[in-house]
Amino acid sequence: MSEAGLSVAAVVASRGVDVEFTVAPGEVLAIVGPNGAGKSTVAAVIAGLLDADSAVIRIGDRTLTDTARGVHVRAHARGVGLLLQDPLVFPHMSVRGNVEFAARRRRATPGLRGGARTRRDARAAAAAWLSRVGVPELAGHKPGRLSGGQAQR
Repeated sequence: MSEAGLSVAAVVASRGVDVEFTVAPGEVLAIVGPNGAGKSTVAAVIAGLLDADSAVIRIGDRTLTDTARGVHVRAHARGVGLLLQDPLVFPHMSVRGNVEFAARRRRATPGLRGGARTRRDARAAAAAWLSRVGVPELAGHKPGRLSGGQAQR
């Protein structure tokens, strides 16, 4: 998370979700509960992947969602990511290819800083990230050959 903090107030009536919380810069928050409690729904609303019936979501002074004012920053422009239990990857591409794709896509997404300008930059970024998360030796593997933990990294 950024240095800015996070503020969320959201209602998704169809899924029984009604939450309000603030996370200060440097603070850690865990959203816990039994299956079906709405944890994934809250994450999807914050990421902009699911619309709330009513919501105000802010990161620092940037409003991502304010249903009363008609504000909704698209998911790809929020700078918010989710680490899913079952990672979504392109199965036909190598691990390196998946990470390179993300680096190039980040560059193409308005409002996001960083990202690769060229294929060479994308390859360098992928190598750096694979090293950073401790799996550089898996660069040439297809995602189907990875363990769940390796795929999440």
